[in-house]
Amino acid sequence: MIAVIVYGSLYPFTFRQPTAGLGAAARALLNSWADKPGRGDFIANVALYTPFGFFAVLAVSGAGSAAKRVLMVVVAGAILSTCMELAQYYDVSRQTTATDLYSNVVGTLLGAIGGSLTGGSFRWSLLREVASKRVPVLLLSAWAGYRLFPYVPTIDLHKYWNALKPVVLHPSLTGYDLFRYTATWLAIGMLVEAIGGQKRARLMFPLFVGAVIVAKVLIVDTMLTMAEVAGAGLALCASRILVVGPRLRVTLIALLFCGYVIAGRLEPFEFLAPGRAFGWIPFLGFMSGSVEIDVLSFLEKFFLFGSSIWLLTRAGLRLRSSTFVVAAILFITGQAQTFLPNRTAEITDAAMALLIGAVFALIEDETRRNMASVPERRRSPQAAVLGPAPTSRPIVQTRTTAPVRIAVDEHTPRGSGGLISVETSRIDRAPTLARLVVAAVCLASALAIAASYPLAGWVLGVALGLYALALWRWPALWLAIIPAALPALDLTPWTGWMYLGESDPFVLVTIGVLVLRAPPRRADFVIEGFPGAALALALVSCLLSIALGLALPGPEGGSDNPYLRPDNALRLAKGFFVALALLPFLRQSMRTRSDAVAWLGAGMMAGLALVAAATLAERVAFTGLLDFTTGYRVVGTFSSMHVGGGHIGAYIAMALPFLLVCLLRPRPLTLLAMFGVAVCASYALVVTFARAAYAAALVATFTGSLGWAWAGRRRQKNTFPSVVLSALTLLLVGVIVIAALDTRVMTKRLQKVTSDLVYRESNWTGGLGLQDDGLFTAVFGMGFGTYPRVVLARRPDGEFPSNFVVEHDGAYRFLTLHAGLPVYLGQKVSIEPGWQYRLFVSLRSPDGKGALSISVCEKLLLYSKNCRDATFWPRSPGIWEDFGVVIFGPGLGDDVVFGWLKRPVELALFDPVPDSTIEIGHIRMFDPRDLNILSNGDFSHGMDRWYFTDDQHRIWRIHNQYLMSLFEGGCLGLVSLILLAAAAVAGAVRAMAQGNRMAAAVAASLLAFLCSSVFDYLLEAPRLSTLFYLVAFTGLTMMTRYRPASPMSAGHAAARQPPQKEYPSGGIP
Repeated sequence: MIAVIVYGSLYPFTFRQPTAGLGAAARALLNSWADKPGRGDFIANVALYTPFGFFAVLAVSGAGSAAKRVLMVVVAGAILSTCMELAQYYDVSRQTTATDLYSNVVGTLLGAIGGSLTGGSFRWSLLREVASKRVPVLLLSAWAGYRLFPYVPTIDLHKYWNALKPVVLHPSLTGYDLFRYTATWLAIGMLVEAIGGQKRARLMFPLFVGAVIVAKVLIVDTMLTMAEVAGAGLALCASRILVVGPRLRVTLIALLFCGYVIAGRLEPFEFLAPGRAFGWIPFLGFMSGSVEIDVLSFLEKFFLFGSSIWLLTRAGLRLRSSTFVVAAILFITGQAQTFLPNRTAEITDAAMALLIGAVFALIEDETRRNMASVPERRRSPQAAVLGPAPTSRPIVQTRTTAPVRIAVDEHTPRGSGGLISVETSRIDRAPTLARLVVAAVCLASALAIAASYPLAGWVLGVALGLYALALWRWPALWLAIIPAALPALDLTPWTGWMYLGESDPFVLVTIGVLVLRAPPRRADFVIEGFPGAALALALVSCLLSIALGLALPGPEGGSDNPYLRPDNALRLAKGFFVALALLPFLRQSMRTRSDAVAWLGAGMMAGLALVAAATLAERVAFTGLLDFTTGYRVVGTFSSMHVGGGHIGAYIAMALPFLLVCLLRPRPLTLLAMFGVAVCASYALVVTFARAAYAAALVATFTGSLGWAWAGRRRQKNTFPSVVLSALTLLLVGVIVIAALDTRVMTKRLQKVTSDLVYRESNWTGGLGLQDDGLFTAVFGMGFGTYPRVVLARRPDGEFPSNFVVEHDGAYRFLTLHAGLPVYLGQKVSIEPGWQYRLFVSLRSPDGKGALSISVCEKLLLYSKNCRDATFWPRSPGIWEDFGVVIFGPGLGDDVVFGWLKRPVELALFDPVPDSTIEIGHIRMFDPRDLNILSNGDFSHGMDRWYFTDDQHRIWRIHNQYLMSLFEGGCLGLVSLILLAAAAVAGAVRAMAQGNRMAAAVAASLLAFLCSSVFDYLLEAPRLSTLFYLVAFTGLTMMTRYRPASPMSAGHAAARQPPQKEYPSGGIP
């Protein structure tokens, strides 16, 4: 620790010649005694010295009392810190301050107190195991040595952002780089597994990957690459998916890693005709190069060659054979390097391999001798848990001449519930640590989202706290809350957040609470058979689509339009991964509760009721409930329709079958609720005026009612009441939908079926025509979120989407709007009827063509009413100009329903000149009290509170989910979607055959989604995507059967949790 402190305090060692003694340095230190420390420097210095205090107090564990030891360590830390501060006076890049001394002493004190609390007999079994695995530790240390150089962290947000830019703003990914990093991370995973064991590695490997990525962000002169992050993700997934024998797994990784070593030595595969001479003098290149570069090169080669030898040895070869094989490979590729440009071909690498093999042999021999000479001491389980037994009781001693056994107190009853073996305790600690880490990350992330929420963050925080308390009391509550919150909570037009939504912190709280309160078992993470294969294929396809989507660059100069950014791939994949994170808890609930699917159905019904209520409110505010002559199509709570789409209709169709949950207990109140929600939801479906949604809803209600009757008959119970009630629900929905076909709006839409089909076919064929040619693209697709970027780059028919990006002109931030097809960038504002407002804006037109139109309208998302417009035309290209206008408020927001419900008002900005650019500076809108009613008008918080809409829908997507899956994921993506949906439907049908009536709702909901997908791209809406995958995973779980858990000892079961009854997947709900 002292070496680390010296290095971190004096790096980069740029000392100047001292012109005086220590007096000047001491005066500089004393004169700064009253300086105020910076928060970042204070935290960094405390963190630097805390490990020193911790280990130092353990090193003097036998020296006096705890207080004396702490005092000694604090004094030592103060002396060390003083020496470092004095030395920093002569370092050009450092500054001597007393505030660093104070923080260092505080860190030492905290570490010393922590070390004292662990006790003088502190032993960390994991560290002892790490010390015994010297070769893997040595290889990992070599890898970290060259990957994390120069090892000096910094607290600089600009540095952090620069380190993340290659991943977020300018991601680039080649097949070779992905292969290179994946092979390296797989080898590191094997090293971690060798150190901590296979069970611990499931936690240690992801933590190690995360620690390295964070370190790359924190350390100076380092940055992340897209290939490094993607390779780590693929390696983590492969370590979970590659379920083969240990020897075969090691062999595959060894071959992959050796292939990477060979490819790296022959890169760039451009061989020259005349070869150069081969150097037979070993280490000549090291002796003639820079010391810093030579050290890093040595560490890299030590890791590459040593890991190759180690992996081949683990695969079954002897150490001697592995060493000779690697040396031969290096010698042969070294000869080939004589024909490569800018390469130095020497015998050095082969000689290094032989030396590394010899070092490994010496290390293994020494380790073996140490283990043979020192017998392992084992304590009894009672001593391990409760401390030493009383001396009046005889203890059976461990025999050293026989095989080692755990010593057990003769007088300790074997069935005692208070005794847990050392091995059991060790096994239990890892899952406990994993659960704590997951809970801490999820809950902290939820709090961070609430703290940065643009609207009333405290309301969101209180709601999350109440939900967490209720979930702790009733762990099954999430099955109803999450399906209700996903469709109903959406304030994106007011917040401007498109990557995170109001339902996301609820999902995080759900995971954070349940992982502690009702953690799933290991079996809940594994799906066997065909459902597991379908899920694994979908996961692989999703990961590949993410990687390809991130690899395709966005517009030149960047973009703040989420659809044109590479990280839009992550937004599109969020729904799948949110549902995947909830899958173990879903399986745990379905295993332990017979009513789990009923809870899910209640949540879907609640969400449907809330969406229907929002739709009713929208109709009341804008058109009136009974006005079916206006072609106003509702959006409800689905802001994802801001660029078109039929998301609300698809959701209503897939949620309608879950009304059957009320028939599980057909009481008057539940029946009244069912028919009330059915009427409201049918009305909401009608006013979508979506023909595909009508058809999907009829298919869903018909199949749901039919399946409900069939499942009831399989239960051999009186099904007549259920059949009648479900038929009534079908009849009610059908009558309302059929009646809607006779309205003026639907009559016109039905007359345009042929022309609309031609339009959609042109969209389908034109969209697929934008896909790249080649076998790779046909199999794996273009990647998630690439369609709008391809349209922008190729501009079919001269149409392309608008781009906007927040830029800087020194300290001045402004929004650059590149106009394609009109895009309306809006913010919801609070307008008082009868008031007048003054609007001011600064504009600059770089090309002299751009203009800015401003409209203040009553608008929810797509349709505008009662607008006030103004257009500004900059006169001087490239010069900032100020403009202003008075907005007359009378008529805006006047109509109030029920005394509180009124139309929202939006200020919208757009460039009316196609293919021009306008730059928007600080925009302000003052009311008569001189209060600025606009938020983030200077764009200092990016695009918070600003949300865009576009009326041209075809430039953003292909209007067919299956064709979009083929475009983005290739044949692999389309097949994985179909197989996953087919497995889910098959699982629900199988459960229906076993008498599970709620399985009928699951199957009908999936069929509704699949029918709606023929004419819409539905998985582009993350919340709707999450709901689909949750329902699909429910069907997958119904397909599988759980095996009874092995019985647990009474004491162990009491220590873990109360026994829970398990139900088969097709059990009675």
